[in-house]
Amino acid sequence: MFSSLKTLFQDSPLYLAVIDDTLACRDINTTWRKYLGLTTTEVVAIPVMQLFSLNTDSEFKDQIEQVVRHGSIVREKPMSLFEEKSSVKPTHEGLLSAWRVQQTNSDQAMALLVFTETTGHSQTVNKLTQLQTTHELILNAVGDGVCGLDTQGNATFVNGAAEQILGWRREDVLGESIHDIDHHSYPDGSPYPLSECPIHKAATDGEIQQGEEFFWHANGTCIPIEYISTPIREDGKLKGAVVVFRDITERNRNKKAREEAYEQIELHELILNAVGDGVCGLDTQ
Repeated sequence: MFSSLKTLFQDSPLYLAVIDDTLACRDINTTWRKYLGLTTTEVVAIPVMQLFSLNTDSEFKDQIEQVVRHGSIVREKPMSLFEEKSSVKPTHEGLLSAWRVQQTNSDQAMALLVFTETTGHSQTVNKLTQLQTTHELILNAVGDGVCGLDTQGNATFVNGAAEQILGWRREDVLGESIHDIDHHSYPDGSPYPLSECPIHKAATDGEIQQGEEFFWHANGTCIPIEYISTPIREDGKLKGAVVVFRDITERNRNKKAREEAYEQIELHELILNAVGDGVCGLDTQ
């Protein structure tokens, strides 16, 4: 490897190699040597195709030739490093870039290959994706509506139950003010200022809020709900709130029916007590 490149890249965490015009690797840095099990002083003369997976596409060799001989550039080409068939190590996947370099006082052109491993990054992304999927499955399995708010009151996530209860679609509310969408007015139609909204206060003052309120359905009807709004903190800093709510229309209807039934019983008792003559009930016997 050129002396200047050795100084700059020899101990780089990236994989670096110099390829000559015969497409043979003439030097590689410490990271790539360790991967191949080579010492820091061992002379190398490895065909470029042997540095990468056997699944490497057939056009790759032509692309490297174009780099060395015509100065083309390869930018972030997805590749996998060569592995022995018996290897139990995880596949080293990454992005390869290549461009032509030339030694001072020499006409010989070479190519510098730079391979950036993304295996660890991909695994992390996959784990985060799996975790996100699990969380979404849990949220969607919950019968109560769940939505997240940032400190401005904008929706950061909603679950399926919230969509069903209120009739709007997730894509229509994410990033929008939940208060403006479903809590903008009192049941009588008068404006409900955000500053008076207890649900939003949890995202701004950090205190848990709970009770009963009304949300507006997408079809314009007013739905009674029971809610709890819990602050979200990250490293001690308030980031928003999670709101869990349920439709209590049926519960209120049953409550009203019970109250009316009790009123009827009380009315009958008053009537019976007011009758002067004795009154009793008889069965058919």
